[in-house]
Amino acid sequence: MSVDQLTPTADALEIRPSAGAPTSRQITLARLHGAVTWWSLAASAIAAVGFALGTVVAGRLAVRPTGLLVGLLALCVVGGAILDTAGRAAWAGVVDRAEGRLRGDLLSAALSQPLSALSETAVGEILDRVDDDTHELGMLLRRMAWDLARTLLRALPMWVVAGLTWWPAWILFPLTAALTALVMRGPAAQVSELKVVEEMAWTDHAAVMEEGVAARDDLRSSLGQAYLIRRCAELSAAVHHRVDATCRAAARLGRRAGLMLHGMLAATAVAGVALAVHDHLSTAALVTLFLVTTSFVGQIDMVARHMPDLQEGLGALARLRSMMAVPAEPVGGRAVPPGRVGLSVRGLEFAYPHGTFALRDIDLEVPAGTTVALVGRTGSGKSTLAALLSRAVEPPSGTVFVGDTDITTMDLQQLRRSIGVVTQRTEILAGTLADNVTLFADIPRATV
Repeated sequence: MSVDQLTPTADALEIRPSAGAPTSRQITLARLHGAVTWWSLAASAIAAVGFALGTVVAGRLAVRPTGLLVGLLALCVVGGAILDTAGRAAWAGVVDRAEGRLRGDLLSAALSQPLSALSETAVGEILDRVDDDTHELGMLLRRMAWDLARTLLRALPMWVVAGLTWWPAWILFPLTAALTALVMRGPAAQVSELKVVEEMAWTDHAAVMEEGVAARDDLRSSLGQAYLIRRCAELSAAVHHRVDATCRAAARLGRRAGLMLHGMLAATAVAGVALAVHDHLSTAALVTLFLVTTSFVGQIDMVARHMPDLQEGLGALARLRSMMAVPAEPVGGRAVPPGRVGLSVRGLEFAYPHGTFALRDIDLEVPAGTTVALVGRTGSGKSTLAALLSRAVEPPSGTVFVGDTDITTMDLQQLRRSIGVVTQRTEILAGTLADNVTLFADIPRATV
């Protein structure tokens, strides 16, 4: 370890710890706010009213067909479909742009984590958060969130039309929706729990596979490939078992919701026919009531059958929020002292959160311009001490000094620009040694 001249690049700065919840680290519906969002929802609401009015026109058309009624029906149905499609396309564009911004924010959050936290996270897990979970959340918003919003927007005009057509519908529709939610509550919670367990099984399988690929040379030389294949097969079997349990729970959820909703549809049809036969309900009203009920049941049933996808998307949202919640490294701080300065370690005591290893009562003075070699057995703390000097691991305050300045008060980027660290992992990027030195910059070989 050589301590020579540390060159500062700025005057003293104020330390600014990462903000508790900056906008770029929040994952809320505020990311979707905008004129296009409100326009798409307005288009869907108008389409919902058009579909509801279409059922009334269809009932009149069944009794007394006229060209005017056909035109009105076409206007309601075709116009509603066009508006709904345009609103969905606009909403998808909003979600796509928000998903792209979220990917950038997640990548920034991951790379700005303290090195101690980042080193404990597998590369595959970070890629899963930035890529897979973001895509999963985007699909949830594009499909499920839109379908749910459309269902809510259509339910109100359908309920009004059904109630005006047959007064018991004022009670029957909300009662059926409440009962459906009640019977889905238990299976939905079970699906949510099984989804978490399934995700853990997938993560374990991916981790073993990633470690096996990284250690492929050692596995070959030690004839350990058979063990890796067996372990991957065991974890694959566990994944299939968890997926099977999730699918069975989702099927039970769909059956319960389907029985409740289609039971309502059948009861409405029987009651409507009986009323029409006894002249208590007109044919036009019967057709309208059946169409409204069928549409209402179809919308609720669709939401119920997509409940597992909703649970999976909410799980991705929880994982993304946990990644965003990791505090970033502090920004700013005091400048590195100018000129030739020494390095001091005074009464350093450090231990990792897990394990029994600890550094205790470490005192070290390295005058400027001198070279010191630390020698010790494997695991004695040489790499840990080097990591503390560069704040790859945060040392206790008042224990490590450059000159007379505590490094925990220094600007982190300045400090790391002034300290060179060569770890046991010699490659940074996939490429030649020169590429790793120049980081793919166009630098002449003689300069390298």
